[in-house]
This record gives sequence, C-alpha cells and structure tokens, in this order.
Amino acid sequence: MKKSPITLTLILFALFLAYTCACIMVDVGEFTPQSVEAGAGDNLTATDIGFHWLNLSVHNSLGFNRTFYDISEYLGYAALLTGFAIGCLWLYKLIRCKHPLKVEPCLNASVITMALMVVFYLLFELIKLNYRPVILSGGELEASYPSSHTLLGCVIFGCAAMVSGKLVRDASVAKSLKWLFYVLAIVLTLFRALSGVHWISDIIGGVLLSLALVSFGSFAMEFQNEIPEKQ
Repeated sequence: MKKSPITLTLILFALFLAYTCACIMVDVGEFTPQSVEAGAGDNLTATDIGFHWLNLSVHNSLGFNRTFYDISEYLGYAALLTGFAIGCLWLYKLIRCKHPLKVEPCLNASVITMALMVVFYLLFELIKLNYRPVILSGGELEASYPSSHTLLGCVIFGCAAMVSGKLVRDASVAKSLKWLFYVLAIVLTLFRALSGVHWISDIIGGVLLSLALVSFGSFAMEFQNEIPEKQ
C-alpha cells in the first residue's frame, strides 16, 4: 500500500492541531459579539478571541451579510441531503452484499469520514474554543470554531466527489459531477466567510480539518482496495 495518503493525512491533522493551539494562544484579545436582529444579544459580555487583529480587521471590513448567510445555509442543507444520499446508498449496498468489505471502498470510506466529521463537530460543540462575532437570535453565544458549515460542505461534497469518480461509469459525467461538488464546497466556504457570521480563523480551521478528513477518506479507500491482495 502506498504511504503517501496516510502521510498526508497525518501532516494535515498535525497542521490542524498546531493551528488550533495557535488560535487560543496567539494575539488573544477581547471582543463583545454584536446583535444583528432586534431583541437579540441583551446584556452581552466580552469573549476572548485569538488572532485578534486579523479577525477583527476582516470582520470589520465584511460586517454581516444576510444574503451570503442565507445562501450558505441553503448550501448546508444541500450538503446534508448529499450526505444522507451517500449513507442510504451505502446501507443499500451493505444489505445487498451482506458484508462491509464487499461494499465499494469509496462508500465505506465516505461513511467513515462523515462519521468522524460528526465526532469532531460534537467535540468542538463541547469544548467551544471561541464564539461567533454576531448573534442572530435568542441572545445566546454560539460556538464558532471550526466553522461547522465549512466542515460540513467540504467533507460531504468532497466525499460525494470521491464516490462520483468511482461509481459513475461515464467518464465525462463523473468528471462533471466531481467538479460540481468541488465548486459547491468552495462556494459554500466562500459565502460562509463573506457572511460575517464566523471569524476568518474559524473558516481556515474548518478548511484544514476538512482537508485532513477527506485525506483520511482517501487513505481508507486505498486501504480497503489493498485488503484482497493481502488475503
């Protein structure tokens, strides 16, 4: 088995870990979240944010944009539906094949990768390294790092591109679908950043973690491909 996928995966996870540590240690300063809806955000207190100068500079330049926020929300729903479709296809194949190793490696790898994504999402919901720069409703601070929509879009659309490339028989259709999913991931990430609902450091963290998880998915797929050769 080639070592490059696992090596790249370990490097990306190490980069994400180092970056996460930097986010809570470098240029830490206070910021009071801003309310963007009437009646939201009463009696707010200041919270700490790493990369203080960079985050505030970007946030003050962009502000909050409702249009970009709504589009990124819809793209998030599209990612969830795509993930659900992949999961249903995997379950159908598993029931039909009656053994997980007989299911296509790209599907097994995608399901494992998406499951890990959920684990990381829940982990950072508990840890809450920092909070969003804006409050939309309810007056409650929301966990901000890493950007969950960035993570959701990049990982699920990345898995969808991998599945399309392996399962769609028509080469031109497979290539078109792969590029479609890549574009969707990029657009979701860009619009989430432009919406101003996250710090720019949250977006970068989401991208780094997504790359690490998708790289792991590629490694898992190659690992299963090699199993019959070892038997």
